[in-house]
Amino acid sequence: MRKPFVASAAFALLLAAPAAAKPWKGAELITHQTFRYGAFEARILAARGSGLITPFFLWKNGSEVPGAEWQEQDFEIFGRDGRYQTQLMTPGTDGEQRTEHNLYHGLPQPAWERYYTYRMEWTPEYLAFYVDGELVRIETDAQEYEKLMSPDSAEAAQLRVSLWAGDTGWSGRFDESAVPAATFVSWIQTYSYTPGSGPGGGDFSPLWRDDFGGTGSPDGSRWWAANWTFDYAVNDYVGQNARVLDGALVLVFSDEGGVGQFPSVPPDDGASGGGSNGDGSTGSDDDDGDVGDDDDGDGAVCEDAGVLLAAEDMSPSAGGASADGWNLWSNGSLTAEYPFGSEAAVVSVRARGQLGGGGWPHMLVTLGDDVVGEAVVDSASYADYEFVASASASAGPRALGVWFDNDYYQNGEDRNLLVDTVAIAPLCE
Repeated sequence: MRKPFVASAAFALLLAAPAAAKPWKGAELITHQTFRYGAFEARILAARGSGLITPFFLWKNGSEVPGAEWQEQDFEIFGRDGRYQTQLMTPGTDGEQRTEHNLYHGLPQPAWERYYTYRMEWTPEYLAFYVDGELVRIETDAQEYEKLMSPDSAEAAQLRVSLWAGDTGWSGRFDESAVPAATFVSWIQTYSYTPGSGPGGGDFSPLWRDDFGGTGSPDGSRWWAANWTFDYAVNDYVGQNARVLDGALVLVFSDEGGVGQFPSVPPDDGASGGGSNGDGSTGSDDDDGDVGDDDDGDGAVCEDAGVLLAAEDMSPSAGGASADGWNLWSNGSLTAEYPFGSEAAVVSVRARGQLGGGGWPHMLVTLGDDVVGEAVVDSASYADYEFVASASASAGPRALGVWFDNDYYQNGEDRNLLVDTVAIAPLCE
């Protein structure tokens, strides 16, 4: 499915340049080894703070080069709200450089409150994402994901983990007060894809595991550190902000004066079983070996699936970008095409208002020609306004709109509607 443009960890390589004099410093580690199919896990306590992003991802080096074919698979963990996005990137069409297939997911607790085990599986038959052993997304469309799945097209990729910050609607507006911040990685485990010949007849065999023992620089025979920056980041990457400390990899986001300064490592209590069983299996409750089943009927995959649209990436009929979202300063709308399923969906608009003429802005949310809901946005601080889009007889792309319809400007009083993001997720019983 086609999604509006968002930044990603891999987009860091677009227009990348050696680390320059940006005031903020992040860190990224990259494997010397490349992989073609396999399973990849990391136990991560992510950084907190609006704008901060903790990615764990597979990246085909050179994807950003004009004329090259884009290939990546990501977890992107948000410091703004403690949720995460799964990303699959394939070559672009119609003159675009890449096609994005991105879903937004929730967690039982924010990603900065405890460690979670994030797992990607990359095979010729499917692409899958797990959190703490629970399947959260699987893709099996061999045509749509040919670049990643087909043995004739898939290319070797590096494994990367990093901490950076943006200042956009997608990442969240950068909060300087959150600095310094840190991401903690208890361990990273890789598996080879060995269909039917892994432990217990599984499809994956343990390759290597880094438990980040001791104290000092990360293992230089396995990892190397990025030293560049990119347009969408407020920071440079510097190797001094990655260190092994007290049995964990610590990635720090700092100002220039805080480079190389590391906090103590929070203990990992192993909550939720820690993901894999150590033999290459996922820890799923499925006993039949079928990937993607939801035998217990708990609806977990549906519960977490969704997408987050930044207001700046929607199509506006009025207004302009502001420091913290899109400002509809006259009557108008923000719209986006989204491939809704036939099931009901929850639409959550993060918005705030500017009082004018004694009244607050009025917001309408539409789906095609139908009004999904309306609200008076009566707060100068951002809040989430949720609406339920009813089930449809058929699935397919439909135009989602956020409308401002009671503009006022007189004697210096200016009533406006500001929109930050729009989240869409299936409504599960």
